[in-house]
Amino acid sequence: MKKLLIAATMTGLLSVTLPAAHAGELEKLEKVCAALNDGKGTRLHVLSVDDALKLLKDKGYKASKMDKDSISMTYEGSKILLVRYDDGDWQSYYGTSGIYMTPAQINEWNRTKRLNRAYIDSDGNPVIESDLLVGDGITDGQFMNFVKVFIDVIRPQFKAFVIDKGSTKKPGK
Repeated sequence: MKKLLIAATMTGLLSVTLPAAHAGELEKLEKVCAALNDGKGTRLHVLSVDDALKLLKDKGYKASKMDKDSISMTYEGSKILLVRYDDGDWQSYYGTSGIYMTPAQINEWNRTKRLNRAYIDSDGNPVIESDLLVGDGITDGQFMNFVKVFIDVIRPQFKAFVIDKGSTKKPGK
């Protein structure tokens, strides 16, 4: 939660008025944010698709540029899509096939999980997405943490959920 607050503060997403009792916490957050951007290799920037692709490959991931706005990755047999939007924000996407879920089952996921959303795509397959809001910029480490959380935590949890709750038969058939 603390990392999320720091990222939100750094990107200007968190603008709240804290009670006087929490003024010290705001000061601590401001010091941490200043330390993150003190010139010690934590430069804030908006990653291009080419920057992100190089970073992923440098970290050993199998990734390729699909088009000017997206990267395709294969990780543990799963295909992951990373999409960059015009404002610099990123979205990760993982879809399943051959297992079907009802809207109520997908809603169970959305009701009990944070930082991502699941839905049934136009082909009837469960998919999951997560967003990285970039604002004025992020560090390479923040981008990699976003990718790692998605592929190592969210994706396998979603995959297990779909296998556990889903069916090989389309709903209503």
